Amino acid sequence: MKFWQKRKKTTGTRVKNPVVVCAMAAALCLALMLAGCSQGEAGSSAEGASDASSAAGTAAAASDEAADSSAAEPAADEAEQTSDVSDAAEVSDELPVITLSFNDAQYDLVMDDTATSRELLALVPSSRMALPPSHDRDGVWKYYDMATGVSEDPEPLESAQAGDVLLDGPDRLILVYEDTPLDGSYTHVGTVEDVEGLAEALGDGDVDITIIKNERS
Repeated sequence: MKFWQKRKKTTGTRVKNPVVVCAMAAALCLALMLAGCSQGEAGSSAEGASDASSAAGTAAAASDEAADSSAAEPAADEAEQTSDVSDAAEVSDELPVITLSFNDAQYDLVMDDTATSRELLALVPSSRMALPPSHDRDGVWKYYDMATGVSEDPEPLESAQAGDVLLDGPDRLILVYEDTPLDGSYTHVGTVEDVEGLAEALGDGDVDITIIKNERS
């Protein structure tokens, strides 16, 4: 009888074991579910971080583009300003209009755009300059010996036409008023535009010539 009771108690104990097993299984399932949720949250966080990183990269690229555009605009403005300055320098670099006045007559003189002509113009200190008497030679030109010489670029000339302004050597300035043959080397520096009546206005002897320098507007 005692043996049977002992066996019965043991059997009763075994009947309760499935409940424990079920509880453990439920706990395990709960743990797995929680782990899965944690992994999902981690994945979502990683994906969010990746999206944030991508957005940051896009913003940085846009910022770089804006910076490049901003840098290009000042460069274009600077180029335009440089062009304006260059145009202004070109205009201001034009030779002035020269008028020769003598014996109540005036003639416009067009200067050659050369280094010699610019040096000659630089010797005229103001808008008007009265020269000492210019002397006549052979009834074909008037000459004036300058106190200061300039650089010359002579070339052999066989003739000169009325209105030619020549440099003989570094300091003798010649105004031709009659066509004439030449035998030598001279530097051409300018031409009188309209020579009609030039010989009569200059006369046969010495003449006082005033240079009028009109700056271009």
